[in-house]
Amino acid sequence: MTAKLPSASPLGVRMLLAGIAFCSIGLTAAIVYVPWALTSRRNINEVVAQVNEEIERNTAQEVTRLFDNVATTQKVIQLAVTEGLVDLAAGGAQREAFFLSLLRANPNFTFVQFAYPNGDYIGAQRVFGSDGEEALFNLHFRRWFADRQTTIKTTDVYRPVGNTLQKIDTQQIPEPGWYAPLRPWYQDAVKTPGQPAWTVYVYRSTNTPGVDSNVTLIKDGKLLGIIGVGFELSRISQYLARQNRDRRLGVFIINRKQDLIASLDPAEGSPFQQPGQDRPQLRPLRETTNPLLAPARQALATMSLDLGQRHRFVYRNPETGTRYFLSLSPLGKLDWVVGTIIPEANYLVNIDRNNRLLLALVGGFVPLAAVAVVALADRIVGRPLAALTGAAVKVADGDLTIRVVEAAPTREMALLAVTFNRMTVQLGRSRDELAEYNRTLEQRVAQRTGELQAVLDNLADGLAVISVDDRLLQINPALAKMLGRSRATVEGQTALAVFPSHVADLIVSCRANPSHVYTAEMAIGEEGIGKAVVSAICMDTPAGPSYMGAVLSVRDITIEKQ
Repeated sequence: MTAKLPSASPLGVRMLLAGIAFCSIGLTAAIVYVPWALTSRRNINEVVAQVNEEIERNTAQEVTRLFDNVATTQKVIQLAVTEGLVDLAAGGAQREAFFLSLLRANPNFTFVQFAYPNGDYIGAQRVFGSDGEEALFNLHFRRWFADRQTTIKTTDVYRPVGNTLQKIDTQQIPEPGWYAPLRPWYQDAVKTPGQPAWTVYVYRSTNTPGVDSNVTLIKDGKLLGIIGVGFELSRISQYLARQNRDRRLGVFIINRKQDLIASLDPAEGSPFQQPGQDRPQLRPLRETTNPLLAPARQALATMSLDLGQRHRFVYRNPETGTRYFLSLSPLGKLDWVVGTIIPEANYLVNIDRNNRLLLALVGGFVPLAAVAVVALADRIVGRPLAALTGAAVKVADGDLTIRVVEAAPTREMALLAVTFNRMTVQLGRSRDELAEYNRTLEQRVAQRTGELQAVLDNLADGLAVISVDDRLLQINPALAKMLGRSRATVEGQTALAVFPSHVADLIVSCRANPSHVYTAEMAIGEEGIGKAVVSAICMDTPAGPSYMGAVLSVRDITIEKQ
């Protein structure tokens, strides 16, 4: 049946919506794109350069402050000894209080120590808790016994209570072979008399990376001992984290071998056990997993850079296309280099400003335009669609007699109404036909099932349906006769329990390779020979064919073999 469309406005809904969309998009694009194109990247390089300079300056100042504090503390010890204020040779409570006071006065220090030429040693150690705050103080005394070639270490443990220290424990252990003048830091200091010898390594007592400065103490031309001051590298990491906690960027310090000295994550600098080494080493930057450091890892792995020089460049992630501003600058202390990683997206300030400007403009225009657009759209689209929606709900409830008015403001709405009415007529017919079909379906299914069973029962070849777990779901009489068993004793059994093992193996192979057809000969009856053919039953899935079972057929080839 061909329905005649009622007269309607020549303006189609597509043309109308396209016109509105064109005007809106064009206006929005003009407001957004022009200022965005002019200002999006104008100030990014300048802002990033300022941030890099600020981070580099602050980091350099903090590292310099730490190194200066170390040098100052060593100078205090030298003056105290040379001026007779403290007698390190005499020992006693004065010496102990002196070292503990120096350590407490410098909250970033981990060790303040003094090693004697005769092998004895005294050192104050700060132990930090999991929260990064000081938890305990250890005062170590090592006494070297030359006749036994061993050192006895005595450790007094103190807990800070207000402004005082409370002694809570004393421990004593032997350290065979521990002789201060043979320690690497002692020998490094002796090689450079009067000049500090800096060493970066992993503290054995705390298994944390640290840096030590050791210098000789000489009076009247005689070596009195080695003064050592050290701090854990995590103190620098904690400083970086505090200074940059609100910034979405990466800050790190490495040496020229690209070992990680410090980063925003203090845990990132945990020791790295390198194969073939007897003690943990500093973790190489390439071994870190912090995603903030990934651009630096990738850039240093692909670029050949002299870390003794300042470098500033843009790195583009080849996988995501994200751009990062990278800066590498020597700190002027040891061979350390401070690096910063700033995602470009962090500083698109002008784009955000323009978006806010656009929002203000659109916010004033949209309410006025929305009233007119909504009123027009309601007349042209809203009301006809509401009528169609109500009718569709009634159709969904089963009322196929409902019809809608075919007159509409636009050609498309009129066609939709005509099509809807035509659809309800066709649905009514289909429902009647389906009801009639359902009344006869059971009878037809039973008839076809009987016909199929008759074909199987009268099939000359033996036939078996195998489940996914290799059990016989059904066999026909011909196969039961070949096996010399009744169907009741076979169905439900495993293939291995019914067929020879080489035939059962065919089913296993078929499950492993469903696309292949497997054949084998087997004995049937008393002296007969049958040819068994196994093929898979598969169902197509998005992941590929899925094995659902197999069909095994057996044909009597006794005469062919004679």
